[in-house]
Amino acid sequence: MGTSVAENARDFSMEGFCQPFSVTEDGDVSVPYVVLDTDGKGDHLWPVYGLEPGTRGLGYRGYSVHWPHSSSPGTDAGCWFESGSICNGGVDATFVLLIFVLISALVAAGAALACFIRWVPPPHGGVVELREAPGGRYQGP
Repeated sequence: MGTSVAENARDFSMEGFCQPFSVTEDGDVSVPYVVLDTDGKGDHLWPVYGLEPGTRGLGYRGYSVHWPHSSSPGTDAGCWFESGSICNGGVDATFVLLIFVLISALVAAGAALACFIRWVPPPHGGVVELREAPGGRYQGP
C-alpha cells in the first residue's frame, strides 16, 4: 500500500527528518540530499552524489570520491563502516601458518609421548600379582 501512495502522491510539500522535501504535479521529487567530499588537500566540500528518489539511488554530481591513502573500500557495502575481518581481507596467512605449525607440533609431541610410554617396559617385568597390588587380599602360595 505504501508503494501505491508514493507513486500517486502529487503536488505537496512536507517537513522531513532533517529538511523539507516536495513533490511536483508531475511526480518529480525534490529532496536536496547530497553526499559531500573533499579533495583531501583543502577544506572545501564538493557534491559527489545526490539522492535520486525516483530511482531509489544516488546520482553522480561531477566530482570523484576522494579515498584516504588512495585505496577504495571493498565491494561489500555492508562492511564499509565496520573494522571486522570481512573488510580488511580476512585472517593473515602468516597467522594461519603459525597456528597450523603449532597444532602440528602438539599432535606430533602427543604421538611421540604415546609411543614412548608404550615402548618403555614397566618395572618388575610388567606382571603384577594380586598380592603385590595395593589392597590385594589374596594370600595364596
